Amino acid sequence: MKLVSAILVILMSGSIALANCGDCDGESCDRGKHKGKGKYFKKMDLNGDGKTSKEEFTAKNEMRFAKIDADSDGFITPEEMKAHHKKRKGKYKKNKNKNN
Repeated sequence: MKLVSAILVILMSGSIALANCGDCDGESCDRGKHKGKGKYFKKMDLNGDGKTSKEEFTAKNEMRFAKIDADSDGFITPEEMKAHHKKRKGKYKKNKNKNN
């Protein structure tokens, strides 16, 4: 259970960091790895009202947890995390090549 809690904390802190790098206005940002035009914020805003509630934030991270937990046992193993990162890295490279 401690492992699951630790992973959730890491996932949530990453979400907060991506949602606002400190210099963003929530609409655009040219700093960091998330050089989007508020795309991440829009993904967090599940009902499209222009703001993210605690429930939306939690729901989005629960969806992310479920995506990583490949065997749906309620736990994320190091192998599942590695597989998830490998899959995300492949998507990133594909999108990067597509945009260049």
